[in-house]
Amino acid sequence: MQSLSCKKRAHCYTNEREEFMSNNISRSEFLKTLTTAGLGIGLATNSLYTAFPKKKGSGEVESNSFKIRGFHIDMRIEIMTMPALKDFAKYLSGLGINALILEYAASYPYETQATITGPNAYTRKELTDFISYCNELGIQVIPLLENLGHVQYILRHERYADLRIEHNILSQVDPLNKNCIILFNDLMEDLISLHPSKYIHLGGDETRHLQNKKFEVYIKKNGVSKLYTQYMKQICDIAILKGKTPLLWADMILRHPEAVTDLPIDKIIFINWIYDGANADKFGSVKALQEKGCTFWGAPALRSGPDDYYLTGWKYHFDNIEKFVPYCRQVDYKSIVMTSWSTSGVYDYKWGFSDALLEMFPVRNVYPLVGFNILVAAYSKALNIDDAIDPEEFVIDYGQKHFGLSEEDGAVLWNYLAHDQVVIRAGKNIDEENISKIRKDFREVSQPIRLMKPKINQKEFEHFRLMADIRLFYLSVRQVEAITESSNFNLSQRDRIGKLLKPLMIISKELNSRFIDLNEGYLFPSELDRLNGLRNERLNRLCCVYGISPTTLP
Repeated sequence: MQSLSCKKRAHCYTNEREEFMSNNISRSEFLKTLTTAGLGIGLATNSLYTAFPKKKGSGEVESNSFKIRGFHIDMRIEIMTMPALKDFAKYLSGLGINALILEYAASYPYETQATITGPNAYTRKELTDFISYCNELGIQVIPLLENLGHVQYILRHERYADLRIEHNILSQVDPLNKNCIILFNDLMEDLISLHPSKYIHLGGDETRHLQNKKFEVYIKKNGVSKLYTQYMKQICDIAILKGKTPLLWADMILRHPEAVTDLPIDKIIFINWIYDGANADKFGSVKALQEKGCTFWGAPALRSGPDDYYLTGWKYHFDNIEKFVPYCRQVDYKSIVMTSWSTSGVYDYKWGFSDALLEMFPVRNVYPLVGFNILVAAYSKALNIDDAIDPEEFVIDYGQKHFGLSEEDGAVLWNYLAHDQVVIRAGKNIDEENISKIRKDFREVSQPIRLMKPKINQKEFEHFRLMADIRLFYLSVRQVEAITESSNFNLSQRDRIGKLLKPLMIISKELNSRFIDLNEGYLFPSELDRLNGLRNERLNRLCCVYGISPTTLP
């Protein structure tokens, strides 16, 4: 493992920072080269990000057509520690980002609705200080309050059970229940009290239960669109009366546009989130709503489906940045927000005998955001050039300037990132032979990454290696699992399984240590432990079945 001592890393950063300042390099030149000194290598102060300073409160980047150049952080899981969040804000500021959309969920310290606030939540003082710090950086902090769909963080609690559509539906409130409006008025008031931004994001996406049988009579008379807009209008009106401009995800109104003019469309903004290239009409016709007077922003993604803990669609996200950012300029979207999802927002649940919820589990978990700096930088680059970014060219250049790689090694890095990481789907491609091939192909394309020797920013590069090793470990476990699920598997092969599992247990412990070493101080300890535990669930189950105890291993 390539690494520098804390003292040497700090010295390296200081020298590069002083060189930047003494040469009077402009911010536009810095943004063109994206040579962020020390980014992600971890300073002696335990800072996980460093970036060149910008003029206090400037918030502007030369030759940028987007008024808001935003970044969204999903805090439903993988809540960042406050020092890490501040470091990340400083890094984003250095790249020209001027707005942060924080999807707090249960990480916000609600006062009167304190039942909602979960573990690892921030304090009100922490958030007040953070918002003030961001203002000094030229970044406005916009709170995101999901209030129709994606509300498991609320409906998991018995206190709010009367807002559910059905007892076991926790993802969406009943849009005809007036108590919902009372609750979200209170929550909105609380959020607004700490956030001076003119904007508030009110979610509104993926409301999958609008056509529940409970609403059959209403829908027959008024339609699905009306069911959606009558609720969201009440929510938006609250925000407008409080002096805020509501932001809404655009997917639902694009799918059901019939009653769009029931919304105060001259006072709200829709954000069209498109993650597959530039398929802007994926949910419905944007142009048709623009002609009715609707305003749109754009939103690509650098973490989204099919990403999970064991798979990252690097090429998929580079392609999204390459195509969708220029499209947003072409159709005159005034602003843009990069989304970054720690989970899909879909959960499994554990219910007690008395039908009370015991726990809920996110179905999809993604590697922590700290491992995706290269995509953050690509987004910034795309915002600050007139043409579309060339992902291969960008990665090679980033490898040379940011890691000190040769041009040849930069091309190898791109070859790894461009590799299609195949999704293992239950019932489709889980036979041993197929998984063995997927594993072999991935090992071959990722092996050069393990052998590279970056000269600078080694810690950031280690995330590439760890993510690759986590995927290889996952494929190895799935391969053993496939053997046990084969129709040819019989009792005589149990010893063979034990022999295959023992080395995987050793690798598992090594991965646990590496994951904590790289992400300590970025996520809370409980979240690091949860993610390590999640990665080992399949292996632990196999070990339990085949009599392998972790305590017997070195």
